[in-house]
Amino acid sequence: MVPEEKPDFPPLLAAGIHAHTLSELEAVALAPFGGPGLERRIELFSRLKYWIGQLATVGLSVDVWIDGSFMTHCPMPRDIDLLVVAPENDVNNLPHDVRPTLEQLTNNQFCRRAYNLDVYFALAHDLHQKAYWRGLFGFCRDEITPKGIALIKITP
Repeated sequence: MVPEEKPDFPPLLAAGIHAHTLSELEAVALAPFGGPGLERRIELFSRLKYWIGQLATVGLSVDVWIDGSFMTHCPMPRDIDLLVVAPENDVNNLPHDVRPTLEQLTNNQFCRRAYNLDVYFALAHDLHQKAYWRGLFGFCRDEITPKGIALIKITP
């Protein structure tokens, strides 16, 4: 059986990584939509904001790269795909009492169930990992059409 191919939708952002505040991202990812699509996007964005608020409590400076169907003109995205990029020294120096929170908030299975987020993690110095994610997130499903990645910076 051949897996069903997901449709490709035009990207919301031009190629490259674009830094946004949450308010700016909300305007980009919600404003072009109406009806049930807007309702779904509001629900997903609300979960993303809550997750970011939880991640901020860890006290770690991270970059969150946001992509997937949520960052396209897909009318009903299933989830939000994202990558957390963190400095290794900062992660290693986290107090022991907050490490479980970081582990939970970067656990893909937990975040899919709790937040409808498809979460991945990379260390900031790992250029190969970041290049992999740029290649995966930076193109539409056709692997030809470039698309942009939204970046949210979280600082303690």
